[in-house]
Amino acid sequence: MLEKELETAIALARKAGERILEFYALEIIAEQKFGVDNFSEPVTIADRTASKIIVEGLAEAFPADAILSEEETDDAENRMIGKRRATSRIT
Repeated sequence: MLEKELETAIALARKAGERILEFYALEIIAEQKFGVDNFSEPVTIADRTASKIIVEGLAEAFPADAILSEEETDDAENRMIGKRRATSRIT
């Protein structure tokens, strides 16, 4: 029933994972960002890159769906009118 979604998620996770591994060879620099709880938390370029790969891939595969990502700016108005809602969280 959700075969396309599963295949897309697996492919994007693998692509993001491969890209993250490239960053392991470099110096890891963590920036600070404010979370929804107003506490500072670390974020790396690898986090942001992986998020971008996943969010852009989901948007391309499922353009009518809304996406909320931990590393991207939220557009709540558009997100709430999406056909379906997906959440991307890199851990």
